[in-house]
Amino acid sequence: MVIRHIFIILVAALLVRIGNLLLLDTTEASLLVEDGILYWDSSTALMTQKFGNLAEITRLVANSERAPGYVIFLAGIRYLFGDSFYTVLIVQSVIDSLTCVLIASIGAALPSVQAPRLALLTGLIAAVTPNFIIHGAMFLSDTLFLFFSLQCCRRARDFYEAVEHNGSPSLVWR
Repeated sequence: MVIRHIFIILVAALLVRIGNLLLLDTTEASLLVEDGILYWDSSTALMTQKFGNLAEITRLVANSERAPGYVIFLAGIRYLFGDSFYTVLIVQSVIDSLTCVLIASIGAALPSVQAPRLALLTGLIAAVTPNFIIHGAMFLSDTLFLFFSLQCCRRARDFYEAVEHNGSPSLVWR
């Protein structure tokens, strides 16, 4: 994939997401809706506990109603950058923008003469897709789930390509 295309997609996606955050109502009542309340409260509980060992962390996370990965992610972001809604949403916007680049890289990996153009097109479409923009500005696990799921798809495709061309898998990240 062309570095210029990666830059264009990343900047476009970040600008759209940061613009959305600037227009967003940042009151607690508007941001903590649906499952967001459970994720935020669970991360608060995780941050306020004084853990002596891993078993206590596992017990707290296992007793939550939702997937524990996002709770740990929220707690980590809040611990590192402060207890702010905007900080978490900015980090999610960056991850969501990287997801757009990842979608473009999957498009670029297709066997086609038009793959570079297809990559740019798919990345830009992902950058302006309302569903991605809206979910990236909410406290939901969708942003992380999509990023890691697409990462798995991309790595599986790389693995298949390595086996097909070399006869043995290559675990080198490209």
